[in-house]
Amino acid sequence: MATDKLKITPNCNLLTFPTKREKECMAYLVNGFSAKRIAHEMGLSVRTIEQYICSIKIKLGAVNVSHAVAIYIRALCREQGIKVDA
Repeated sequence: MATDKLKITPNCNLLTFPTKREKECMAYLVNGFSAKRIAHEMGLSVRTIEQYICSIKIKLGAVNVSHAVAIYIRALCREQGIKVDA
């Protein structure tokens, strides 16, 4: 894996984070849920969840779901004043 492609975006601001539904979807992603399971939990179609995930990745500048989760967690840590090595 080329680690130079997986850079953590330092400008992720959770106050301007995606929509309420995208935030809810991200909460499930952080807990390791699949798109299918998220769809079931949220009462939405898998396609809708896949669109949310795609939108989240674009807004966070992530190359995949794991990268989006890492960016999100680092942003949460920064907001709590927890220093994280990038």
